[in-house]
Amino acid sequence: MTYSPCTNSHQNGIITKKEKIKDFMSKELVKNVAITLRKIRKQKNISQEDLANMAGLDRTYISGVERGVRNITLDSLESIVLALEINISDFLLDLNKSIQTRKEN
Repeated sequence: MTYSPCTNSHQNGIITKKEKIKDFMSKELVKNVAITLRKIRKQKNISQEDLANMAGLDRTYISGVERGVRNITLDSLESIVLALEINISDFLLDLNKSIQTRKEN
């Protein structure tokens, strides 16, 4: 596929700059949220099943989020963070550290 900054959609195999940025950013954010949630859950010695029950979600959803294959909603993220008994701001600080660490590597 070729890159063209002038188009807004996939046309004849062309990927736009906007689409490239969106794809890169969403995957990186999903990966970093997954890494951060898993790290915190393991630090607290909580199983995926227990976390799911505490957050009112399905265990397979937690698993998918932690593997980076589920696009988590803000509502679900808030439920998980609250179930982990941490402040949203603390989670976001941990998330930022994860992003910075991955950028350096």
